[in-house]
Amino acid sequence: MSARIPRFVHGRRLRSSPEDSSVVRKTHSQHEVIRSGVDRTTDGRSVGGTADAPGGGQVPGGVDPSTPEESRAVAAIQSALTAGKGVLLVGRSRAGSSPLIAAALRGLGPDVVVAMRGEGTGDDVAAGLPILVSTTGRLVAPDLRQAEMAGRLVSITLPAMAPSQVLEAIRSRFGGTLGDPEWARLVPMHRVSDLDLLVDAVSRLRGEEGQAGLRVDPEPVAGALADGQLRERAWAVADGVAGDPGEIAWTLDLLSLVPELEVGRVEHTLRDLGVADPAGVLERLETAGVITAVTSAEDVHLHVCDGAVQQVLYWSLGSLRRRRLEGLIGPRLRMSPVAELSRGELLHLAAQESSVERSGAPEILVAAARASLRAADRARSLRVAQAAVDSGGGFDAEMLLAAAKIEVGEVEQARLLLEGLIPRAKDDAERMGAVVALLRLTFDTRIEAPGLRGYPEAQPDEVERGVLRGFLLHALGDVVGGASLVERGIDRLEGAGLAHAHYVIGTARVLNGRFSSADGHLEHAEAMLRAAGEDASMVQMLRADMLFFQGRAQESIAMLRGFMASDRSFHHPAALGTCGHMLGWLLLMTGSTSSAVVEFRRSVDHLEVAGVTTLALMARSELASALAVAGRHDDGTAVILPNEIELAKTPGGPPLAASTLEQARGWLAASAGDRVEAARLFIAAAGICEKSDMTIGVFVTLFEAARCGAARAVLERMRALSARIEGPFAVFALRFVEALAQADRDAVPDSGIEFEAVARDALSMGLHPLAAEAFAHSVQAYTASGREREAAAAARRRDEQMRICGIDRILLVPERRVRPLSVREGEIADLAAVGLSNREISERLVLSIRTVETHLLRVYQKLGIRRRGELAEALVGAPRALVEDA
Repeated sequence: MSARIPRFVHGRRLRSSPEDSSVVRKTHSQHEVIRSGVDRTTDGRSVGGTADAPGGGQVPGGVDPSTPEESRAVAAIQSALTAGKGVLLVGRSRAGSSPLIAAALRGLGPDVVVAMRGEGTGDDVAAGLPILVSTTGRLVAPDLRQAEMAGRLVSITLPAMAPSQVLEAIRSRFGGTLGDPEWARLVPMHRVSDLDLLVDAVSRLRGEEGQAGLRVDPEPVAGALADGQLRERAWAVADGVAGDPGEIAWTLDLLSLVPELEVGRVEHTLRDLGVADPAGVLERLETAGVITAVTSAEDVHLHVCDGAVQQVLYWSLGSLRRRRLEGLIGPRLRMSPVAELSRGELLHLAAQESSVERSGAPEILVAAARASLRAADRARSLRVAQAAVDSGGGFDAEMLLAAAKIEVGEVEQARLLLEGLIPRAKDDAERMGAVVALLRLTFDTRIEAPGLRGYPEAQPDEVERGVLRGFLLHALGDVVGGASLVERGIDRLEGAGLAHAHYVIGTARVLNGRFSSADGHLEHAEAMLRAAGEDASMVQMLRADMLFFQGRAQESIAMLRGFMASDRSFHHPAALGTCGHMLGWLLLMTGSTSSAVVEFRRSVDHLEVAGVTTLALMARSELASALAVAGRHDDGTAVILPNEIELAKTPGGPPLAASTLEQARGWLAASAGDRVEAARLFIAAAGICEKSDMTIGVFVTLFEAARCGAARAVLERMRALSARIEGPFAVFALRFVEALAQADRDAVPDSGIEFEAVARDALSMGLHPLAAEAFAHSVQAYTASGREREAAAAARRRDEQMRICGIDRILLVPERRVRPLSVREGEIADLAAVGLSNREISERLVLSIRTVETHLLRVYQKLGIRRRGELAEALVGAPRALVEDA
């Protein structure tokens, strides 16, 4: 029997002609019905809302693929559908595949139409009906495999969903915000394939429809989900695996109770449960792809491959069965050396709070507290850290308690705790760790700066005191000044102090455009932070910044999305917010305006939840700028108001926050049509950056001012700055400003050519908004010199870039649109584009050949083309008059 699979029928839009126009409209309408609810720009690009999910339900619309692997999968889906082939998606269930399917449908455009038609079978492939299939099973119907071998079906393996993606899907499905901690508690620590299973389980945990929150307080625990059917669905992942079903069930339950359990402890526990050949059971499950082994330096730890299966089995584990398993595995974990315990084993101990406390082993409590900081339940982290302090865990335990207090928003208590730790540190490494934590807290939350009180007795050496002053200056926003002091004493540092020193120096190098020297410092900082299990998101953000200025914007975007989708960033709102802030800026610069708005909003939410108020202020200002670019002036003004109120309280606050606020005001002025005021505000932002020696910030804001009409005023400063900044972006920006200044000085006939060259440079770096601007200036230059054909061609390229960006106007350039084709010109052009000769057109429309030729000449001039073969492409999106002129 053929497998039942969701089917999508694919059709092609026919070439436009009078006879088939009704067919075209009908097909295109069918496409719109299937994608109803997806907001679009005027050119049909999706910018938000929801799209119909395969098999029913709703999926987030307008959301870009999160990782390079997902982007490649979407491209492969589109390629197959365009070629009229079916697609078999393997690796995710229907809910997990839906966002990628929706993204593929949004990107197909009007020439390829896909509509859902209920259920289908593999026989449909043989009949030539392209389809989409989503499955997580290892066994696929034979007829589908035959279709794949015959070239009628393309098989695409999807990556399992990272925890951060699962969290987003859960919130999208059930509502809630980033500030709702219960959502994060529902997400497994490992990647998810069967999102449908997890969604169904969460639905049961939520109780009756419409009931707010969860039935279980404070979090779902083993036994919370009394649903035998869901438990059977989870166990079904092992269908087809040879062996005793009871032994397989014990194995899966054990690994669901304690993920990342060391293989020796698994085998001993299974033997105690009566499993005759534990190694054989584990090997068969691994071969079938049900469990996986993670190998460290000396140990091998096991976990269930699909985090959804692990989570559902854990939630549905009966109390007696759980008690028996914990009675066997608990003592083994507590007797094992702490250094040999995996993250999952430590988190299990942390979850068993009463058992951990009875053990009275400070080293276990400290390790469990450190591991719990990487999980979602911040309240549990605080409880375990406090238990570690009470048991005599010492300095490390108190540092962890300070970190836990910061996580739950007890910032003032954390500050007092850290200040008390500094004079009690037993050595320089401990002292510097406390100082770094305190100064990071100062930078993140804008609490009162601690100064250097209490440090003279602890740090009598002037060089080391200079390092402390450097860290303090960095925390107060003087990044470059702080780095110069830190660099003098970096040889004296170790541990957390050394990692932070490399980060401080690397930050200053990036802000000064010295990327080659920054790279080494950032590499050291990232390696040390990851080795210590600490957040490296700020380093990732700086690396992304470097890649952009080196002309590698798309690579930068892919790197950030990969990091944000990784297990390392999950449960760390600060990490997600930090990288999301940078990702939003990159998306804005590359033309994904609507996606930039989404990322900035998420970044603000993440950072405010994490209490990282300084960066949250910057992200909010960037959000206002993105809204201005999108033409949403009033929304941007409302978003920026809290920043204006907050920064007005502390004049001379963090320079980066103050400069981004001025930039946002500049973009809002530009969106209101006041380019003179916008230029003034951008120059003011440059002045703020200049006071703190932030070369990159000065350069970027002056570049914005130049594009608002101040090119001649800022040209010499930009020339001096560009000589200090490495990478092709500075060269490109200076060339753009020089072209603007020259065009402003006198109308040079070749300035249109120069602006087109600038546009090509922008396109080589993937900077579509700047390419659109350059083409717009080219239009003006050509028009001023009476070169109408060249102006029309540049206008067409400008409009193409604007369509890619999803915008309908360019804020910094006065508008000049292509003259619309008259009704008669449009009719003649359409017929010529589909291959009719002038004579055939004249006969069909009852016109003279001379009249047809005259109209085509006007069409060529308006569209900026020279040959008939360019018509079809040039007509896409070309403006047309609705009625014939009188």
